[in-house]
Amino acid sequence: MNFILSILALALGFFLTVVATRKLIPILTRMKFGQEIREEGPQSHLQKKGTPTMGGAVFAPVMALAVFLTNGVNRYSVFLVLCASLFGLIGFLDDGLKLFNHRSLGLRAWQKVGLQLVIVGVVLALGLGLVGLAPGFWIPGFQLALKQPVFYMAVMVIVLVGTTNAANLTDGLDGLLSGTSLVIAVGFFIISVWYMLPSGMAFSAALIGVLLGFFYFNRHPASIFMGDTGSFFIGGAMAGLAMLTKTELLLPLICLVYVLEALSVIIQVLVFKRTGKRVFRMSPLHHHFELGGLKEEQVLYLFMIITGISVLLALLVVHGADPALLQQLRG
Repeated sequence: MNFILSILALALGFFLTVVATRKLIPILTRMKFGQEIREEGPQSHLQKKGTPTMGGAVFAPVMALAVFLTNGVNRYSVFLVLCASLFGLIGFLDDGLKLFNHRSLGLRAWQKVGLQLVIVGVVLALGLGLVGLAPGFWIPGFQLALKQPVFYMAVMVIVLVGTTNAANLTDGLDGLLSGTSLVIAVGFFIISVWYMLPSGMAFSAALIGVLLGFFYFNRHPASIFMGDTGSFFIGGAMAGLAMLTKTELLLPLICLVYVLEALSVIIQVLVFKRTGKRVFRMSPLHHHFELGGLKEEQVLYLFMIITGISVLLALLVVHGADPALLQQLRG
């Protein structure tokens, strides 16, 4: 029954996203809510200026409907929807400032981080309080649990903030974040099926449907961009699923492309400040490949293949975990 309801969640997510996005595109166009392009980015992207953005605004309401209708309003489903939506709200504020001020810069870096830390506090309070998750980690590859509340919360600050920002950096080519995240969502669905987590199944299935529906409009050449509203929502969704399935320490492997994108920016900045030389043609990493001669679609396929391999490796690790240990950590 849970599997059937998950398929229904996927179908609802897909159908509602297609309908909502199709109606949203002309509205955003009339309101002149078009993408502002960074001058220092690839010159080929300048033609994308004016493409409707903030399409990720459909994610939260569609996910809430699809998940609550198929899985009910319970502490697990509420936690997952809130985790993604609260981070998406930061992106919504960022997009709003960009659009109303007609510039490529929205919230300042310190403002984003400050808001993220507030949301992290709320998410941890919900996870540990509302859901009853244990403040501890499963150590991937070992039948061990590390239960240190202070250490857990400190690491989760890095995990939550890092995942949302890395997802945001990945959203730089048509369909790149929606396409790679689709593969990751499939991985979390399989994990949820293995460990019989109905809420995880419904949420990840609905996320698959939403990403499929949005990808239809977001693939190259994109008719709409998700904006920070969508990328922060997706990052929050992946972090929430990792918390529920107790795969927090495995998240860097599951979301390997996110990590590579973020690392490319960090390495580029540090090396350039120290030596004045660039390691990559341009960062984030997808621009390096793009400037190397690959078309946007080729970069997308390459990154989706890399994501598929990393998710498969993560699934092999998770499959060897002790279900009783993970259940104990879930409270």
